[in-house]
Amino acid sequence: MLLLHTAALVTASVAMWVLWACRWRDYRLPKLWGKKNSEAHEENATSAAIHEKACSIIVPSHNQAEYLEKNLPQLLTQDFPVGKYEVIVVDEISTDTTPQVVERLQQEYPHLRYTYVPHSARFVPLRKLAITLGIRAAHSPWVVITLPDCQPSGSKWLATLTDHFSEDIDFVLGYANYTDDGSPYARRAIIERLHQQLSYWQSARRGKATGGDICQLAIRKAHFLQNKGYAHHLHLPLGEGELLVDTLALPHRSICVLSPEATMLQELPTQPLLQNHRVHQCEVKRHLSRRGHWFEMRKTIATCSILFFALSILSGALLSLWQVLSENHYDTRQLMFDIPTIILLFLSIFIPLRLHRTCTQTLGERSFGFYLLHHALWQPLRQYGYRWQRWLSRKEFVRKV
Repeated sequence: MLLLHTAALVTASVAMWVLWACRWRDYRLPKLWGKKNSEAHEENATSAAIHEKACSIIVPSHNQAEYLEKNLPQLLTQDFPVGKYEVIVVDEISTDTTPQVVERLQQEYPHLRYTYVPHSARFVPLRKLAITLGIRAAHSPWVVITLPDCQPSGSKWLATLTDHFSEDIDFVLGYANYTDDGSPYARRAIIERLHQQLSYWQSARRGKATGGDICQLAIRKAHFLQNKGYAHHLHLPLGEGELLVDTLALPHRSICVLSPEATMLQELPTQPLLQNHRVHQCEVKRHLSRRGHWFEMRKTIATCSILFFALSILSGALLSLWQVLSENHYDTRQLMFDIPTIILLFLSIFIPLRLHRTCTQTLGERSFGFYLLHHALWQPLRQYGYRWQRWLSRKEFVRKV
């Protein structure tokens, strides 16, 4: 009995340490990146007029005229010199009123441009080709990629993002997430997307970024062209942001801009679309570099540690209960196991809730409270379900070039 109690306590302690190393401390990243960027900004403030940096915003679009009409004006009315930035809509062979919407908006906004993917394009992922054409057409040395169903958090979005463009940086990763309608469905989607981006931000902080969110991703045009952009992954019609950063990012040449002023909000998709996106993410992860696989493995290790921790705590509690029932009294010597178990259980609740609340406050998100614990316990089962669906659909992802 003593050996079983000791094994349960040691397992719970190790699992908790692994959770801290692989997940909980990542919640501090928005604050750490904010502090690092502030220090770098102060050092460079006297060397250049930061708000004078030119930028092109690339918006690939396929049959999303309604979103373009709704969200383009917010991109076109940024608190930024009009002559210093442009918005380029790249039409992915749309069959709706996309050209007419752009033409109408061009009459009011001269810095809005339009180009399109030719109908002769074959055997090439249209989204990757559209982004490539948009970057080639850009007049500015920096491009920001986003999507039609995304809207910036405010008029200072572009100025905040471009503050961190410099010659010694190739990628700028921003924070993007879904709009929050207050529903449990939105809450779960936001937490999952935040956790995915935490992995990107941690890899960038440790030297080399392994992914980025396509809804808000900035890259130097010259770096994209010199390294042949998407040429390494044309066989896969997925992963426009993740694989681009994972393939082209160089050590210590990526930064993250994480603040409410630099946030991009995407329309919450329907449940079937979001489910497909989760399955697609499982396929994209299979094509990451070795470093990318390691940072994805960290998430898997943290997920398994949650299960080990929960089972260890439950086992210790059942052992104590069984011992009390079998002896008809409580042996005070059990306190040496029960007290540490209670302390570990309290810390396992307090630490992630506290750190996650700080993380969401820094990013301008609402606090998710105890739902975070519920999500952590059920996410392992959901993740295995996504992987099973990916395996069933594996022949649909890769296309011949």
